[in-house]
Amino acid sequence: MDGGTTPDIVYTPMLFALVVMALFFMLIGFNRIGASYATQQSALVGSVSPGTGQQALTVSWGNWTNGNFPGGGFTVIPANRSAQANLIGSQAFDYWGLGPWLMGINGQTYTRSERFYPGKPVCNGSNCSE
Repeated sequence: MDGGTTPDIVYTPMLFALVVMALFFMLIGFNRIGASYATQQSALVGSVSPGTGQQALTVSWGNWTNGNFPGGGFTVIPANRSAQANLIGSQAFDYWGLGPWLMGINGQTYTRSERFYPGKPVCNGSNCSE
């Protein structure tokens, strides 16, 4: 042997394992980005039309992952002129038979709308502040 083949044979399985692990973490990151995207879309749509906030959250998550909505919801807080969207989920991965790894996939967006907001103006008697 010329000395170059032995390291290739010895280290190729380790490098392959690193590539597979990198793909594993990339998939986790992809789902976490999807969770953030879905909550941002829901808060954006729901702050203008509160009745469609939950539907926007569910549809955005479904379009991103082609899966069912894991949990969470959309809430309007009229006193603060704000909307909040949460997505709470997890995904289990079995990496080469080492047992399931449970990874949390969460997203949360809180937005306050200054011009377009759900609800009526806040008034104390005849004094309206907004």
